[in-house]
Amino acid sequence: VENTRKILHAVDYIYAELMETKHLRVLVKPDATVISFTSDDFDIYILSQLMAKKGWNLNILQFPPSLHICVTLVHTPDVSRSFITDMRICISQIMEDSTIKAEGVYGIYGSSQGIPDRSLIKEIGYEYLVAYYS
Repeated sequence: VENTRKILHAVDYIYAELMETKHLRVLVKPDATVISFTSDDFDIYILSQLMAKKGWNLNILQFPPSLHICVTLVHTPDVSRSFITDMRICISQIMEDSTIKAEGVYGIYGSSQGIPDRSLIKEIGYEYLVAYYS
């Protein structure tokens, strides 16, 4: 019960901080421990890419392009503050440098959303994996 309380406190903290973070939009108030967010100002996959370089693992979503974090006991409490600090640093970097582009898997997610024939995605993914591992 104590661990659950700590996790939910971390969720509340991260949610509140993301709501106050300029250039981010939280998609829905979390009912449990998953917080999803996007940006109307920049490519959200670039944020995931920069956060990954700092050691954070955010889950990539499509339709709309977005990310989510699954808050666990690991995120309580100092880690939550570090997460928000790193997030804001990365957002500032994105807003200051328009030359940063999504690369690798982040670029693939972004570009695959623009393909109108969704049946092609499986074939493209297969060819990517063959080329990558060849």
